[in-house]
Amino acid sequence: MRLTVMNREFRPRLWALLLTGGFVALTIRLGNWQGERAAYKVAQQALITEAQQRPTLSPADAAEKGAEARYQPVRGRGRFIAEPIWFLDNRIYEGRAGYAVLQLFEPERLNDDALPRENRLLLVDRGWVPVGVDRSVLPKVETPKGVITIVGRLNAPPSRNPGTADNEIGPRLNYIAIEELTRRIDRPLSPLMVELTEGEGWLGTTPPPPAARIDHHYAYRVQWYSMAALAVVLFIVFSFRKIEDSPQ
Repeated sequence: MRLTVMNREFRPRLWALLLTGGFVALTIRLGNWQGERAAYKVAQQALITEAQQRPTLSPADAAEKGAEARYQPVRGRGRFIAEPIWFLDNRIYEGRAGYAVLQLFEPERLNDDALPRENRLLLVDRGWVPVGVDRSVLPKVETPKGVITIVGRLNAPPSRNPGTADNEIGPRLNYIAIEELTRRIDRPLSPLMVELTEGEGWLGTTPPPPAARIDHHYAYRVQWYSMAALAVVLFIVFSFRKIEDSPQ
């Protein structure tokens, strides 16, 4: 069966069919991926909203919690350990490059008999600071002195992206690995970290909520699907070729 329209016959070339099929499969997959990212962020936002309704944990209680307490609010007293201070690289805030400032926090021990001698420390994300003109020079960050009150929420450390460079021995980090940091400090460290949202020690910036830029994912999804549709249309149009007149 031949399809003929206005003296043109549909005769697609094999290479064009294969190229178009591959391009369409790729762009549809990318569009689906954008939709999956949007759905994931909506789900994470729902978890945050639900967790914020739970009772507020003290830092000492938060240090003993696991994944079930993710996003639960934290408020209480303790002290920051002055050293080490770690700078998590490649953190973007409002389009600017910078670091997340990470520091160890020792919860206040209200009852020495009820807690182990060396209770877990908390890893605290104090907020974002910009990269300076010279990347070899890290920002100077002051440590609050004495017993203070922190306010924030528990969160899992961000996962390591494939291909991320290994961490250096010094204060600059390319990713967070609780096990690795535990070995560095030789102290028990909570599997969850605290993201400060206000109060003492907070540097004034908080990561945006997961659903803050969700419209971008929907827009990109439409763009990828549109490119797939355009590829199909162009393939069909250019596969119609003029019928040559037969010699008399």
